[in-house]
Amino acid sequence: DVPEMTINAIRITVTADTVHRMDYIANYFWDNLSKLYPLQFEPVYLSEVGRTNTVMPKGKDFVAAFRRVEELGMQRNALVGTATRPLVIRETAYCDSLEGRGLFVTPNGYLSLCSEISVPSDPRKDRYFVGKYDFREKRFNIASDGPAKVRCALPWWCNGCYAQFSCQGGCEPRSQNDDPHVRKTWCQMVRGHLKWTWSDVRSGRLPCRMRLGDRQGEELIWLPIWEESMAME
Repeated sequence: DVPEMTINAIRITVTADTVHRMDYIANYFWDNLSKLYPLQFEPVYLSEVGRTNTVMPKGKDFVAAFRRVEELGMQRNALVGTATRPLVIRETAYCDSLEGRGLFVTPNGYLSLCSEISVPSDPRKDRYFVGKYDFREKRFNIASDGPAKVRCALPWWCNGCYAQFSCQGGCEPRSQNDDPHVRKTWCQMVRGHLKWTWSDVRSGRLPCRMRLGDRQGEELIWLPIWEESMAME
């Protein structure tokens, strides 16, 4: 007997060619599988582990397409998610790996804080490689400063951004990507999704669970806080 697979969610990587078919993809899975599995849509990013022969979707295109899928999910009572959808108030870095909760061993034996930085030719390696395996001694040599060179404060480009409490600068390695459109695309998606979040709160489609205000107590924005996130699991 073949044991039944436990599926928590289905991840779909979206390119510029498929961004306008996201609603079709969602309906295909929901119509043809035995249950309405949660769907996680993520745009492709150009990195060492990304599909370098494809093109990233534009931020505004992805937000609009994801909104259509979200509407379909609400109609079917099915869950959809994406990393740039504001899910929780982030008090620290976007990625748990940058908080010391994850390390990755590259094929060459380097210890990297980020799976997207995996080759010695990457110009970002000095910040994210924190050690290397010594094949002769059969042990890892760890740099004395460890991850100390990685983010120590909120990035400057977050100053004044109304979405800064939703992503805390987003994915730091991507913000240092040689492609100038990567960070811009990320920011567009976070801000676009957050606008829809506010719209849903005002219309009563989403519950309000968090209030952000200034020191004088004046209400600035209300933000719904989800209990869990497929993107962060």
